[in-house]
Amino acid sequence: FNRRTYLGGDDLQPSSILTIFVRCLQLLCLILPFSLHILLTSNCTLQNQSAFPILLYTYMASSTLYDIGSIYLEYKIIQLAGKGTPTQPELRVPAIQTLMEWKI
Repeated sequence: FNRRTYLGGDDLQPSSILTIFVRCLQLLCLILPFSLHILLTSNCTLQNQSAFPILLYTYMASSTLYDIGSIYLEYKIIQLAGKGTPTQPELRVPAIQTLMEWKI
């Protein structure tokens, strides 16, 4: 992208921690009830077929994968953002730029 980000270094850690918290909250408060709903309402008979359970399962699976990937990416950003100093960002800049591009 060859653009300078507004945030760099230690500025990224609080926002990454907040994002991890939100993703964990999403996993616990959204995905868990959806999983329970699917398990409790799934019917082995083919009489009342509807697209809703399939769509709900697809949403749940894709959200879970997205959340796990996002948590991993934010964790890597937290680790790399602590390297170097504000006057010597050479230790973190290439890796942080790559991770920020992935995040976008």
